[in-house]
Amino acid sequence: MTTEHTAPGGQDLRIRRRRQTTHDVSGTALLLFSTRGFASTTVEEIAAEAGISPRTFFRYFATKEDAALFGFIEIDDALDQLHLAGTDPEAAVSAIQSLYSGLLEDMQGPRLERFVQVQRLTETVPSIRHAADSRFRDMTRKICDVLVEALGPDRTLEARVAAEVQAAVLHAALDDWSNKGPYDHSALTSYRAALRVLDRKPSPTREGEEHSA
Repeated sequence: MTTEHTAPGGQDLRIRRRRQTTHDVSGTALLLFSTRGFASTTVEEIAAEAGISPRTFFRYFATKEDAALFGFIEIDDALDQLHLAGTDPEAAVSAIQSLYSGLLEDMQGPRLERFVQVQRLTETVPSIRHAADSRFRDMTRKICDVLVEALGPDRTLEARVAAEVQAAVLHAALDDWSNKGPYDHSALTSYRAALRVLDRKPSPTREGEEHSA
């Protein structure tokens, strides 16, 4: 009985330690990228600065680019906690939106600084931009899997469309936030505004004008 209770706790501790190490190595990589430049920074230098071996680095990240994109790991971890089997479609989408809202609400202090660093790298380093696009597609597929769990395999197309829409809303909100200035504007405010746009009904007046033209 003691073993049964100890094992899960030990597993949780290993997960927390791994997550903390991933966070720390990513932070070290971002600092070096910002001070030395992405192209000039090697995996060996990141590993040495983080106090690990290059071999250990590759246990956590496949590439240097991935080391800069820790935010996607946080989203993946949060999505893994969603278990929506048997949930109705509206509640499932609402759960995903609530998850995003919570993550964006925490985007302040060190998290904000990290986002700004990653944003600058994404704008200036093509390989990081491509990696970010790839991770965003992976995230969208994971959202689709979560929604299929809720809706059932016979509604995969509906789940995929919903996943693409929710990912697009998040992407648009982050772009809006970045363009308005992350230090002067709230990420959560941009996301809520994007959701309002999604819920907005087409204007009958504008449609009538188009038909009359």
